[in-house]
Amino acid sequence: MLSFEMREERGFPLLFQTYLQTVKNSVSSHQFRNLYMEQGGRSVDVLEDGNLSCAYYVSSLLMPLGLIQRPHTWVKNTVHDLRSSGWEATKVLEPGCILVWAAKVGESGRSHKHIGFYIGGGRAISNDDRLRSPQEHDADMGGRHIDLILDHYALER
Repeated sequence: MLSFEMREERGFPLLFQTYLQTVKNSVSSHQFRNLYMEQGGRSVDVLEDGNLSCAYYVSSLLMPLGLIQRPHTWVKNTVHDLRSSGWEATKVLEPGCILVWAAKVGESGRSHKHIGFYIGGGRAISNDDRLRSPQEHDADMGGRHIDLILDHYALER
């Protein structure tokens, strides 16, 4: 499942532990803040300096572990890739699950869904559009409805 090779004398990688610790280690990182694309002959930061980074953050952490095919900038495309990569909807909230929160109107005036990681104990990590970096927070985000919980069969806990 992992997208990198491990030398046999080092043992076998523990996917769940590696995955969950990678998520926790990402808090406050500015790594997911910018993604430049050419639009109309000019360079545009489509993540708006971290304002719209949630899908890119989630997909970028999952890809090196072989849990998604590629990075995405939209929640809709991330969810589609997650489902085609073995993630399935569940009602059981466990550490490592992916959460998709209901759409809300952001500071930009646009309505969009939000995506992040459940880490256990009622806590989640997702990109904070105000701080423009991944942050730990309550899983209910102050009452924001969770539309979808996804889990992957390879995350043996």
